[in-house]
Amino acid sequence: MSENPVAEPGEQVITRGQSLGITASSIIGAAAVFVVTIIVSRVLTEAAYSQFLLFWSLMFGVFGAILGIQQEVTRATGARAESSAVVATKLPQTVRVLPVAAFLGGCIAVLLVGTSFLWGEKVLGKDFFASVLVIAVGAVLYACHVAVVGTAAGTKNWSVFAWLGGTESVLRLVLTGAVALFAGTLWGFQFAAIAPVTLWIFLLAFFPHYRPILGGARIHDSFSGASQKMAWAILTSTAYAIMVTGFPVLLKWTTGHIESAEEIALLAATITAISLTRAPIMIPLQMFQGVAISAFLKQQHRPLAALMKPAGVLLGIGVIGAIAAYLVGPFLFSLLYPKQGGILTGFELGALTFASAFMAVVVLTGTATLASNHHKLYFAGWGATAIVAIAMLFTPFSIIDRSIVALLAGPLAGIIIHTAGLAIAPARPLSKESL
Repeated sequence: MSENPVAEPGEQVITRGQSLGITASSIIGAAAVFVVTIIVSRVLTEAAYSQFLLFWSLMFGVFGAILGIQQEVTRATGARAESSAVVATKLPQTVRVLPVAAFLGGCIAVLLVGTSFLWGEKVLGKDFFASVLVIAVGAVLYACHVAVVGTAAGTKNWSVFAWLGGTESVLRLVLTGAVALFAGTLWGFQFAAIAPVTLWIFLLAFFPHYRPILGGARIHDSFSGASQKMAWAILTSTAYAIMVTGFPVLLKWTTGHIESAEEIALLAATITAISLTRAPIMIPLQMFQGVAISAFLKQQHRPLAALMKPAGVLLGIGVIGAIAAYLVGPFLFSLLYPKQGGILTGFELGALTFASAFMAVVVLTGTATLASNHHKLYFAGWGATAIVAIAMLFTPFSIIDRSIVALLAGPLAGIIIHTAGLAIAPARPLSKESL
């Protein structure tokens, strides 16, 4: 973390070395997800492992919604850097990013705890409240974490950006391994999953030269104005979280109460397979999302043209991955997760892998839409994605078939809305409203 703390306006978005650092960080993150689920699946019973997967899904579902703060902070700090000094002088009012993020994280925590009596037992079981409290505390800490990460992306501090992402995954893996060795309890694994969101505190405490740049970052807005923009981004990211990280919770909710051992095993295998097939493409894309926003900010005059090549690459990866999953997926799945071995076919694993590419493309089209300052279009695309997917989960098919249909149809709807909107509406220039 030795790069210049502040990037100059108009410079290259990212260097080759910085890109390699983020790539390495994303690979570490993807690998850590695999290893964590493997460790937990081998230590806990089938029922306890299924319970952990639901906690894991809910936690990252909440975190996925909060991720909207990172995207908006990246856009706001990046837009400020790209704007001229003349524009900046017309906007004397500024607000610190971190207090706004903490406030919104607190609001989400209160909402979680206050509504948990309506859904907690159905999703997490009878002892749901302690798990909800853990996630609620994590929500406040994670809101501050992504605010720091977003500021790092907006100011092009890519080494810090990569360090936070990679170290979070490694720390989660190390803590999970420690719990497996010394305790092996469901509660221990839950705390191991949530603890790494305190990394931003370590960064600001032990690297004082980053405190004014990342911890004290300011944007041109009022507290209420910044809160509204971040809240809008959170609302949009909630739809994103439903599809990317909270999908297993929705699957369990639409499935209802399960008693048979076969159905419990199928649910656990489906949730595991969704995470397994999605991580290789989604985790690197999420890591590079800050880079993508910065890049799309420079291509606001031609967003669709800028989308074509990366979208094609993602779909190509999806096709290759689907073929590989069809051929060797069942063998690898049984090898890594012996308790779920033989439940899913090669076709089902291949279909889930290809669906992950559709999910990646809608993330990309949404990023381009946000960078073009079309918040309502951004929300419309992700809202349609979530609504269509939820509707598909109510179809009278098996757990795995409903999942495949939902994960294909939902993103397709979002892609159509995002790209059609970008084709019709021009990008909004930097202004008082956009900064």
